[in-house]
Amino acid sequence: MKCCTFLLFVALPIYFYGQQTDSDMVLYQSDLLLITSKKAIYKNDTIYNANVEEKKILKENNAQELVKQGIRPYVYVTYAPLSLVGNALSYKRNMADYWGGHPTAFSTITTINVATQEPYNILNIVDETSLLTAIKNDPYVKKLCGIDTLKLQQAKTFKEALNLLNNQIQYPENQFTVYSYTILGYSEVENKVALRLIRKKPRMGNFTRYLQLGLKATPTQAFKEKLQQPDVFFLGTYK
Repeated sequence: MKCCTFLLFVALPIYFYGQQTDSDMVLYQSDLLLITSKKAIYKNDTIYNANVEEKKILKENNAQELVKQGIRPYVYVTYAPLSLVGNALSYKRNMADYWGGHPTAFSTITTINVATQEPYNILNIVDETSLLTAIKNDPYVKKLCGIDTLKLQQAKTFKEALNLLNNQIQYPENQFTVYSYTILGYSEVENKVALRLIRKKPRMGNFTRYLQLGLKATPTQAFKEKLQQPDVFFLGTYK
């Protein structure tokens, strides 16, 4: 599959300390899970809440004192759901802030089990041998500078393959992990899950850049059943 890079620009917000933020809007709702443009709640447990986070960060960083000094600090947190299959929710978190120096912005992508709020390993959803084969045969990976292709072909686990991919990446926060992925779709004919294995690239100012490996792998039997349920959504549903 092709590998692609995309840029995520986190626009600097106009919401300053003490001001109201955008209104909330329901994106997805089931008997157990509610996802809005600001928050996600499973049963009665909050998975994330952008408004609460903003207020907490402002308070922890003594925003009121900065205001007295003539500084107008802000924190702007947004979330975007990427995919949901069964309990596996992938989402993107953006944060932009200003404390009197240079404005900063960054983004992260992760997948969790909504029931436990713990990171959800990609090997919980696909067969490891199938995923390892997809990595080994990926055209982009084969051409990647600094990769020992012989060792990659000899890798016996997905973890070994990831370690080889990450060897050339200096900063751990920019490395591939088993938790930074999202689901693009599912083909019943092929019985393959289309995945995006995602890592950050070095920043460009306020741009967060991502590199995506497009892979197809065979789902586990348990996850296959979840993929065929009507209440799933895939990457691109919410933008």
